Amino acid sequence: MLSTRERETVLALADGKLVPEIADELKITQHTVRTYIDGAKGKLSGTDMASLVNSAYETGALRTPAPEPGSRRPPLSDAQRGIAEGHTIQHIADQQARPVAHVRRDGRALLTALGAKNAAHAVKRGHQLGLLHRFPVR
Repeated sequence: MLSTRERETVLALADGKLVPEIADELKITQHTVRTYIDGAKGKLSGTDMASLVNSAYETGALRTPAPEPGSRRPPLSDAQRGIAEGHTIQHIADQQARPVAHVRRDGRALLTALGAKNAAHAVKRGHQLGLLHRFPVR
């Protein structure tokens, strides 16, 4: 399904790495990293980094990682599911009839609770802790 480099790139995104970090790690240009991301998005129907990572886990392109020792499982939030589905903060706020600032605050709290660096990493942590396995890609 994914090429070896696309898989390595998506796995690095799932680990919370940014494009420049991935380029340095794989010893390729940032443009090439973006090309691999775009290729993976096309194959997995991802719309952004978080939904790409979610699609990779849901389709089996990436294996769900085992929980880290001592990990605690925070409650699943609507914001986390929305992020995993590739929705914007504005869309989530509109769906929940909540101010954008409140959804952003909840998003930051979610990253902290999950020990995640960014939204794509939060999706990985959600799968790792068994919070997102029930929600297949639509």
